[in-house]
Amino acid sequence: MKIRYFLLVVLLGAFTLPLFSQTAQLTGRVTDPSTAVIPGAQVRVTNEANGMSRTVTSDEAGYYTLTLLDPGTYQVAVDVAGFKQSARSGVTLEVGQAARIDFALQVGQQTEVVTVTGTAPVVEKETASLGAVIERVSISSVPLNQRNAYLLAMLAPGVTPSTRDVASEDAAHYPAASAFMVNGGRIQSSEFLLDGTSNTASWSGTSNSVPVMPAIDSVQEFKVQTNSYSAEFGRSSGGVINMVMRSGTNKFHGSAHDYLRNSVLDANTFFANKAGRPLGSLKRNMFGGTFGGPILHDKAFFLGSYEGLRSRRGTTFTATVPTVLERGGDFSGTAQTCRAGALR
Repeated sequence: MKIRYFLLVVLLGAFTLPLFSQTAQLTGRVTDPSTAVIPGAQVRVTNEANGMSRTVTSDEAGYYTLTLLDPGTYQVAVDVAGFKQSARSGVTLEVGQAARIDFALQVGQQTEVVTVTGTAPVVEKETASLGAVIERVSISSVPLNQRNAYLLAMLAPGVTPSTRDVASEDAAHYPAASAFMVNGGRIQSSEFLLDGTSNTASWSGTSNSVPVMPAIDSVQEFKVQTNSYSAEFGRSSGGVINMVMRSGTNKFHGSAHDYLRNSVLDANTFFANKAGRPLGSLKRNMFGGTFGGPILHDKAFFLGSYEGLRSRRGTTFTATVPTVLERGGDFSGTAQTCRAGALR
């Protein structure tokens, strides 16, 4: 048996259309030392990885909102005449997050800057959704059978493994993804999203599979929403697994891998040894890599990913073949032979 498949993904940061489900949102209120609102303040967010920035203006009530932000780490700066500029760096936004950061500006010259650094958690009070984000560090460091990142969904509260083994290593065309249940739901009731687009395909009516199985090195993070998710996530009576891919940055970077399984490293089975049969041949390589970088500095980026599988395996099976008499047309002893085989 010989199976081959490959996956090729190319992401162009300049030409992809962001969707709400794959992005994050940042909102907050700008006030003065007496907690009076400040309208007309310029709020600028800058992605620390690629330098892309966006600016909005606070409204009459002092509120600002920035939507369609890619998951990542940002610097947020607020600037208005008569007050010191306030900036906060190291703000991490996750996929599907609606974060809030309020700013209380100090009276002073605009040339003066008050900078806050650190990794304090961002308060999220804008949504009642329950779930957990599987971050890049977990995806890249936790050992995974068949390099299936979706199986990390079982790290989220309320997600339990299935009693059925649907993660077949040779499911080349529609790899099984949902080897788990969310809050007691059926195994095939979860919805899978990839960069905001449905990545769910029915497989024999018994589980959910995915038409595209992203290589681990090309996945940024994903969020497992288990309850109370918003109306934009339909088609599901279980959980919503919302995965986003990595993008290029202002620096070129890449990776390569090759995972080998070979019968030379395996032991023969008990029954094959008893019958004097040698160990069947197995040669399995799962290999690939990523490469990304800038197209236009601070404006456009690319990331390419390839993963291939080469599996060559010998199989052993038991079959019934015609006896010498049966090959000559004499079936008088067939019934007796069948009974003897059943007794064995």
